Amino acid sequence: MYYLPNGRIERNQLIIGQEPKFYIEQISVNSFYFPGDNIIYDLDLACIELYDRFREMVFPDEDVYYESLSNLPTWIAAAGHDSDFPMNCIQFEQASTKLDNEIWVRMLFLYDCQAMIGYLQNRIIESKSKLAQFYVLFCKQEPLNLVQNGVIFVSGDSITVVISLLSDLIVTLYSIMDLTTKIAYQFEHMPENYTKYPRQSSLKIQYGDKKKLRLFAENTIFEVVPVIKLIENLRHELIHNGYWEMSPKIYFQIINGEIAEKWIHMMDEDKGNIITFKNRKRFFSRGEKINICLPEICKEFWSRLKVTIEIIQESL
Repeated sequence: MYYLPNGRIERNQLIIGQEPKFYIEQISVNSFYFPGDNIIYDLDLACIELYDRFREMVFPDEDVYYESLSNLPTWIAAAGHDSDFPMNCIQFEQASTKLDNEIWVRMLFLYDCQAMIGYLQNRIIESKSKLAQFYVLFCKQEPLNLVQNGVIFVSGDSITVVISLLSDLIVTLYSIMDLTTKIAYQFEHMPENYTKYPRQSSLKIQYGDKKKLRLFAENTIFEVVPVIKLIENLRHELIHNGYWEMSPKIYFQIINGEIAEKWIHMMDEDKGNIITFKNRKRFFSRGEKINICLPEICKEFWSRLKVTIEIIQESL
């Protein structure tokens, strides 16, 4: 089954060479494919390289690192990061404060740095999943009553869920920007002393602090371009100033009693900046459809993210 950006569902096999530029193909209940999704796997591999870069910075002598793994206390790796180790915060504070073995302190800090990469990997996978889930649910929406010809809109609980997936995707993309900024900053500000458990210099760093980075290259997520500004501004609007619109809607174009197209209006924007006037921040006058432009937004974002991670690797 194939889910198309215009809201249609194609149940027949797509003809090779005639398939649309973008579509979601359902492989199994929870598995989906779309053209170009191999970049998600490329990003995962690029993230794996970052694990080694952190290890090399914390343990310049890799033999010391590998020798210490054989008797590493489990809590050093898991406590405070994963639910499968039930140490509480007070216990962790006491244990980490008492550490007088520099190797264990280095391990403790290394796992903190590598945890950021793990969180980033999870968010990247989530972004693919959210994109697929959005289109699947969007395409499945149907009005209760069809007209013969014309445009109608539908609102209600099910539509709100669709818009929520769209909003979640945008927030996830911005979270990826935050995490990548943290990782880049941490690489540039590693501690020199490991006699005591160090505090990460990146703890309070967010995407808005990107100007603090020495790494600031073209074709990265740190370049000020419309697609990045749009993700940033949409995220801020959705988090701080409300919802996609006051009454979430999906529009349907009906031709001869059948649905020809579905869409969700995109907010008016100019080069990534949402057009506003005083208290009014939701104008939809240009007829742009977020369901049509979303694949290209994600594609450019992932491409820039890949370049960013590769530059982080090369800069070390």
